[in-house]
Amino acid sequence: MTKVEFKINGKKLTIKSKWVGERTGFPFDDKDTLKHNVFNITINRKVNGKTIRRQFRFYDSYQNYLDGKRELSKEDTLFAFRCIIEDAIYGSYDFDDFCGELGYSNDSIRALKMYKACKRTLNKLMDLGIYESELYDIVNKLSEEGIE
Repeated sequence: MTKVEFKINGKKLTIKSKWVGERTGFPFDDKDTLKHNVFNITINRKVNGKTIRRQFRFYDSYQNYLDGKRELSKEDTLFAFRCIIEDAIYGSYDFDDFCGELGYSNDSIRALKMYKACKRTLNKLMDLGIYESELYDIVNKLSEEGIE
């Protein structure tokens, strides 16, 4: 398990990554037949002495699966966090903008499922006290730290 501390806008987050297994294909991609390692990304934040915890799934690359990579480095954990934040950004769009931005048909059931998953990610981050207005701040800070 890897643990990283991340501070933004006066908020301190603890981000942990833990390998939980493997699966064939990415979620919502019926054509992906490649294996991927799956990690739980747990984000904790203390507010008024109480720990708020939310968990997310991160599907690593096929190459890392082939390489037998079962632990994320601190940089990889921050990259997974960035992916979660970017999903939340897409979840902040309305459905038509989501489809337009990512090139999906707004008549696609697959696109709707992906959109709803991004919305759930946004809601879980908001449970941690991370708001829509801060999502780009987080992406910018991660970029400044070389997490692309």
